[in-house]
Amino acid sequence: MPNFGALIYHSYESSLCTDYTLDFSNLYQICGGMVKLPLAFYNSLTSTRPKEYPDIPQSDIGNVNWRGGQLVTGIYKSGNDGKIILSYKIL
Repeated sequence: MPNFGALIYHSYESSLCTDYTLDFSNLYQICGGMVKLPLAFYNSLTSTRPKEYPDIPQSDIGNVNWRGGQLVTGIYKSGNDGKIILSYKIL
């Protein structure tokens, strides 16, 4: 592996800096780790009154039927009522 030796002296961060110079400067950190991201989505989607949307009426937010462990195969917006529809494959 001729290119492997060059990677020994470079960190992942320095490699990203050379490839993604502009985007790499605008990083964010999730306090408590990355596990907080899917938990935040889950808590917001399953809450009857999400704290992330204080000024949006409940009638505009709608309901979410959570089905964990499924492979999402498509995301669509209904033309009739504007609802978001997920198609999924049962694993």
